[in-house]
Amino acid sequence: MPSTAAASTSSASEDVAAYCERLEEGKQALDAEQEPGMGGLISQGQLEQYLLLADEITPLAPEEVSEHWVTIGQTVHAFDDLLDSAGLDADDLSTLSEAVADPESVDPTLLERVQPITDELDELLSDPATEQAFDSIDAHAEPVCGITLEGG
Repeated sequence: MPSTAAASTSSASEDVAAYCERLEEGKQALDAEQEPGMGGLISQGQLEQYLLLADEITPLAPEEVSEHWVTIGQTVHAFDDLLDSAGLDADDLSTLSEAVADPESVDPTLLERVQPITDELDELLSDPATEQAFDSIDAHAEPVCGITLEGG
Protein backbone atom coordinates (compact mmCIF):
# COMPACT_ATOMS: atom_id res chain seq x y z
CA MET A 1 0.00 0.00 0.00
CA PRO A 2 1.49 3.40 -0.98
CA SER A 3 2.34 5.86 1.72
CA THR A 4 0.13 8.89 2.27
CA ALA A 5 2.95 11.17 1.06
CA ALA A 6 3.32 9.18 -2.16
CA ALA A 7 -0.44 9.22 -2.70
CA SER A 8 -0.52 13.00 -2.12
CA THR A 9 2.32 13.52 -4.60
CA SER A 10 0.57 11.37 -7.18
CA SER A 11 -2.69 13.24 -6.67
CA ALA A 12 -0.92 16.60 -6.93
CA SER A 13 0.75 15.51 -10.18
CA GLU A 14 -2.60 14.45 -11.60
CA ASP A 15 -4.12 17.78 -10.53
CA VAL A 16 -1.34 19.73 -12.26
CA ALA A 17 -1.71 17.56 -15.36
CA ALA A 18 -5.47 18.28 -15.46
CA TYR A 19 -4.78 22.00 -15.03
CA CYS A 20 -2.16 22.01 -17.79
CA GLU A 21 -4.43 20.06 -20.12
CA ARG A 22 -7.29 22.53 -19.59
CA LEU A 23 -4.90 25.47 -19.98
CA GLU A 24 -3.68 24.09 -23.32
CA GLU A 25 -7.28 23.54 -24.46
CA GLY A 26 -8.12 27.11 -23.47
CA LYS A 27 -5.09 28.49 -25.30
CA GLN A 28 -6.08 26.60 -28.44
CA ALA A 29 -9.68 27.83 -28.21
CA LEU A 30 -8.50 31.43 -27.79
CA ASP A 31 -6.04 31.03 -30.66
CA ALA A 32 -8.93 29.81 -32.82
CA GLU A 33 -10.64 33.15 -32.09
CA GLN A 34 -7.59 34.97 -33.42
CA GLU A 35 -9.30 37.98 -34.84
CA PRO A 36 -9.38 40.54 -32.06
CA GLY A 37 -11.47 43.57 -32.62
CA MET A 38 -10.11 46.75 -34.09
CA GLY A 39 -7.37 48.32 -32.01
CA GLY A 40 -6.56 45.01 -30.30
CA LEU A 41 -9.83 44.88 -28.42
CA ILE A 42 -11.15 41.49 -27.39
CA SER A 43 -13.75 39.94 -29.69
CA GLN A 44 -17.00 38.49 -28.40
CA GLY A 45 -15.73 35.00 -29.26
CA GLN A 46 -12.58 35.58 -27.21
CA LEU A 47 -14.61 36.95 -24.31
CA GLU A 48 -16.80 33.85 -24.33
CA GLN A 49 -13.69 31.64 -24.34
CA TYR A 50 -12.18 33.59 -21.42
CA LEU A 51 -15.42 33.24 -19.45
CA LEU A 52 -15.50 29.49 -20.03
CA LEU A 53 -11.81 29.04 -19.32
CA ALA A 54 -11.89 31.06 -16.09
CA ASP A 55 -14.91 29.13 -14.80
CA GLU A 56 -13.44 25.74 -15.64
CA ILE A 57 -9.79 26.27 -14.77
CA THR A 58 -10.07 28.12 -11.47
CA PRO A 59 -10.93 24.96 -9.48
CA LEU A 60 -8.08 23.07 -11.21
CA ALA A 61 -5.42 25.75 -10.75
CA PRO A 62 -2.39 24.96 -8.59
CA GLU A 63 -2.07 26.95 -5.39
CA GLU A 64 0.62 29.19 -6.93
CA VAL A 65 -1.86 30.65 -9.42
CA SER A 66 -5.30 29.88 -8.02
CA GLU A 67 -5.90 33.39 -6.66
CA HIS A 68 -4.73 34.85 -9.97
CA TRP A 69 -7.37 32.80 -11.78
CA VAL A 70 -9.99 34.05 -9.32
CA THR A 71 -8.94 37.62 -10.15
CA ILE A 72 -9.13 36.98 -13.89
CA GLY A 73 -12.50 35.27 -13.53
CA GLN A 74 -13.89 38.19 -11.56
CA THR A 75 -12.56 40.71 -14.07
CA VAL A 76 -13.83 38.86 -17.13
CA HIS A 77 -17.27 38.35 -15.58
CA ALA A 78 -17.41 42.01 -14.49
CA PHE A 79 -16.47 43.10 -18.02
CA ASP A 80 -19.18 40.87 -19.52
CA ASP A 81 -21.77 42.04 -16.95
CA LEU A 82 -20.91 45.69 -17.60
CA LEU A 83 -21.34 45.24 -21.34
CA ASP A 84 -24.63 43.37 -20.77
CA SER A 85 -25.90 46.17 -18.55
CA ALA A 86 -25.48 48.58 -21.47
CA GLY A 87 -26.92 46.19 -24.05
CA LEU A 88 -23.49 45.75 -25.66
CA ASP A 89 -21.07 42.96 -26.42
CA ALA A 90 -17.32 42.94 -27.04
CA ASP A 91 -17.80 43.17 -30.81
CA ASP A 92 -19.70 46.43 -30.29
CA LEU A 93 -16.61 47.91 -28.64
CA SER A 94 -14.58 46.89 -31.67
CA THR A 95 -17.12 48.58 -33.91
CA LEU A 96 -16.85 51.73 -31.82
CA SER A 97 -13.07 51.73 -32.12
CA GLU A 98 -13.54 51.86 -35.89
CA ALA A 99 -15.25 55.23 -35.41
CA VAL A 100 -11.83 56.81 -35.04
CA ALA A 101 -11.11 56.07 -38.71
CA ASP A 102 -14.65 56.50 -40.01
CA PRO A 103 -17.07 58.21 -37.58
CA GLU A 104 -19.91 58.09 -40.10
CA SER A 105 -19.85 54.28 -40.16
CA VAL A 106 -20.88 53.82 -36.52
CA ASP A 107 -24.45 53.51 -35.33
CA PRO A 108 -25.00 56.49 -32.98
CA THR A 109 -27.01 54.30 -30.60
CA LEU A 110 -23.81 52.35 -29.84
CA LEU A 111 -22.19 55.58 -28.66
CA GLU A 112 -25.23 56.37 -26.52
CA ARG A 113 -25.08 52.93 -24.88
CA VAL A 114 -21.35 52.92 -24.17
CA GLN A 115 -21.13 56.47 -22.82
CA PRO A 116 -22.55 55.70 -19.33
CA ILE A 117 -20.11 52.80 -18.76
CA THR A 118 -16.94 54.35 -20.21
CA ASP A 119 -15.33 55.21 -16.86
CA GLU A 120 -16.12 51.78 -15.41
CA LEU A 121 -14.71 50.07 -18.52
CA ASP A 122 -11.51 52.10 -18.31
CA GLU A 123 -11.09 51.29 -14.63
CA LEU A 124 -11.77 47.59 -15.17
CA LEU A 125 -9.46 47.26 -18.16
CA SER A 126 -6.56 49.09 -16.51
CA ASP A 127 -6.71 47.26 -13.16
CA PRO A 128 -3.11 46.45 -12.09
CA ALA A 129 -4.27 43.36 -10.16
CA THR A 130 -5.65 41.84 -13.35
CA GLU A 131 -2.49 42.64 -15.28
CA GLN A 132 -0.41 41.07 -12.50
CA ALA A 133 -2.66 37.98 -12.52
CA PHE A 134 -2.17 37.50 -16.27
CA ASP A 135 1.60 38.01 -15.91
CA SER A 136 1.82 35.50 -13.05
CA ILE A 137 -0.18 32.87 -14.93
CA ASP A 138 1.96 33.43 -18.04
CA ALA A 139 5.16 33.03 -15.99
CA HIS A 140 3.83 29.88 -14.31
CA ALA A 141 2.58 28.17 -17.47
CA GLU A 142 5.93 27.77 -19.21
CA PRO A 143 7.92 25.92 -16.52
CA VAL A 144 4.99 23.96 -15.07
CA CYS A 145 2.98 23.12 -18.19
CA GLY A 146 5.41 23.80 -21.02
CA ILE A 147 2.91 26.29 -22.48
CA THR A 148 3.80 29.77 -23.71
CA LEU A 149 0.78 32.03 -23.29
CA GLU A 150 2.04 35.58 -23.74
CA GLY A 151 2.20 36.52 -27.36
CA GLY A 152 1.68 33.01 -28.47
